[in-house]
Amino acid sequence: MIDTRSTVAAVAETIERVLASPEYVTAVGDDEERAWLLIEALCEELHPRGAVTFPSSSALHRIAGRLDRNECIRSEFDGRNYEALSRRHRLSVRQIRRIVDRGNPARRQK
Repeated sequence: MIDTRSTVAAVAETIERVLASPEYVTAVGDDEERAWLLIEALCEELHPRGAVTFPSSSALHRIAGRLDRNECIRSEFDGRNYEALSRRHRLSVRQIRRIVDRGNPARRQK
């Protein structure tokens, strides 16, 4: 059974710790970095408690890396270079097509 009061207290302490951290303070004006610091700390706090089903921070980093990679693939796509992108990113042509199609609503409707 999850102790809700201790979980809420742990979340509050985690948020306070992150807000006072040097990393958070020096990320002035970088809302994305600040959000990432909070999310990562909260996931690390809540995941072992079983309070919620959050991915671990290492899983979040892998997901963020894939999102960055997919954005890069979409920006490099010229309409015909599926095979070149598949070699460059070490993915199958089918995976490249899926990534490109997911980033383009007009292509998804076809």
